[in-house]
Amino acid sequence: MEKTFKAKLKKLQYFKLTFLPGFCTKLLKKELVFTKKGKLSAFLTKLLEKQKLKYNYGLKENQIKKYFKYIKLLILNN
Repeated sequence: MEKTFKAKLKKLQYFKLTFLPGFCTKLLKKELVFTKKGKLSAFLTKLLEKQKLKYNYGLKENQIKKYFKYIKLLILNN
């Protein structure tokens, strides 16, 4: 139980989630929380993209790696 709770806390650091009142799990709004620094490093943007993919689509790490490889191939070919 603790592992799932900790994972949810990590995700909430990157997203500002607004739920319906009460114990409902339905989302009203989901906004990305930006860092206070002006520039984001490439590593951080990639990490945020991974977090979004995991949270929104429930993808596993292997699927995310394949996705990023596919994107790199598209960029190199164009």
